[in-house]
Amino acid sequence: MVMRSAELETRREKAKQIAAGLKKRNIEGFYCQNKEEALKLVLDMVPDGASAGWGGSVTLKQIGLFDGLREKGCVLHDMDEAGGDPEKAREIYLQSVGDDYFFMSTNGITEDGELVNIDGQGSRLSRMIFGPRNVVIIAGINKISPDVQSAVKRIRNEVCPVLAVAGGRNTACSNLGRCGNCFTPDSMCCEFVITRKSRQNGRMKVILVGEELGY
Repeated sequence: MVMRSAELETRREKAKQIAAGLKKRNIEGFYCQNKEEALKLVLDMVPDGASAGWGGSVTLKQIGLFDGLREKGCVLHDMDEAGGDPEKAREIYLQSVGDDYFFMSTNGITEDGELVNIDGQGSRLSRMIFGPRNVVIIAGINKISPDVQSAVKRIRNEVCPVLAVAGGRNTACSNLGRCGNCFTPDSMCCEFVITRKSRQNGRMKVILVGEELGY
């Protein structure tokens, strides 16, 4: 479906607003109209042969990031290669902490540029906070919420149920279709991280894409 020019302009203006919020938080913001533009921008950022890791993300798969990085000869640390082995996962995690780049999406982003994320294990968010030299966050327009509270509500009631069902997790949300504030062993709502500001200059970049990507 071809997007109307008025809708395109609305999304660009929203992206400008968010970019201004990111700037005051010492985070660089970019806007790409579609996933093809986003992939080109990312690959232009990353030098050939750089080391890179990522957090589990449907968005990154949708834009074709992994194949693009492989074509650049990047050294990749993929937690999925652990195959559920906790020791192997720990080994890959420790390698990726020192990577040149860490790629992820974000569960939510507010109109004022705050990043809102919820994790079960925390391996994704710990690398976002500290470790890799550069953190690049790619997010579809559907991740935007007015504020932190509404972002958390959307994630817990709309995103987590989908991910829980897809992952075969025994959580309240997988059964109810909405958050049940559960404390089951499979709970994904263990770590809540609100990124208000980045202290390290030039480390964090957010690429907002004018399409719906991920959940």
